[in-house]
Amino acid sequence: MSFLKFEDCVESKYAYISDFHEGLALVENKQGLYGYINKDGKEIIPCKYKYAGSFHEGLAVVQNNQGLYGYINEDGKKIIPCKYIGAGNFSEGLAIVENDQGPYGYINKDGKKIIPCKYEFVRDFHEGLARIQNDQYLYGYINKGGKEIIPCKYKYAEDFSEGLAVVQDEQGLYGYINKEGKEIIPCKYKFARSFSEGLALVENDQGLYGYINKEGKEIIPFKYEYVENFSEGLAIVRNGQKLYGCIDKEGEEIIPCKYKFAGGFHEGLSLIEDVKGLCKFIDKDGNVKLDFTIYTSKLNIGDKIIKLRANSKEELIHKKIEIIEEIKNNLNNLKSTVYEELSPYQKKI
Repeated sequence: MSFLKFEDCVESKYAYISDFHEGLALVENKQGLYGYINKDGKEIIPCKYKYAGSFHEGLAVVQNNQGLYGYINEDGKKIIPCKYIGAGNFSEGLAIVENDQGPYGYINKDGKKIIPCKYEFVRDFHEGLARIQNDQYLYGYINKGGKEIIPCKYKYAEDFSEGLAVVQDEQGLYGYINKEGKEIIPCKYKFARSFSEGLALVENDQGLYGYINKEGKEIIPFKYEYVENFSEGLAIVRNGQKLYGCIDKEGEEIIPCKYKFAGGFHEGLSLIEDVKGLCKFIDKDGNVKLDFTIYTSKLNIGDKIIKLRANSKEELIHKKIEIIEEIKNNLNNLKSTVYEELSPYQKKI
């Protein structure tokens, strides 16, 4: 199971808008450059980066025109120069970076390298430990001194959250360990995710999802087709009719399951798609705060499908005409850059 993102819902001014982090949302303009808006929709940091990430701990990773990564603050000031060929978000004061000399390592907010890295795979620090993977593709954990605290022996593992981490055993079942590597909740679930706000989502043998507490007790029954972690006191769920809504920690449906899609709450807002295919940000009472929409369609050309998107029906029709004319003029030279995959947030006509 994977978490759905907000990234494909589009305001007419932008080709991309993310959820809000630390008061700002990442946006992409029609020229393919990234910047940031506030909750009033005002562009706070201009769209000028080739790529950018959301803000974490006051800094955001950005990519310059040369394809190198660095970090800016919430005023758009460059704090760590763009000199890395790969970079991640800051977590607990450290960020993963990669230079052209070799494997990943960790830097602090001054750009100083703190931990050199020897592993095939590394992740952010959470609660003092970072997830790693060795050359046998097994997972374990290191501390901020780079010492392997929990051996690489798990088929899969997630970051520590609220004192526990999800691990997968050799039989493919999921459970939870503490920071000493002791199994606290046995590996018996078909799937599991990290604890959030005292509860964790798990999947039973019948493929239904519910929530358990840290003692492994079932708190919310296994009855949903799809669920997400609790965020800001609420969790997204999907019922048997494929409709999304929101429940509280007692399992009460606070926002009815009536949407084609709903994303988790971030800073008081959730992105939803209604039954008409329109995208909106709603608050915890279900009130609409921001409206977004985009029109999509597709052309069948022989055995290929070309997918289109536009901000109006008129623009979409115009794009279709342009493509048909282009095909007539040059069958071997389609400009694929104007085509994009349909998303669940886009309106089909």
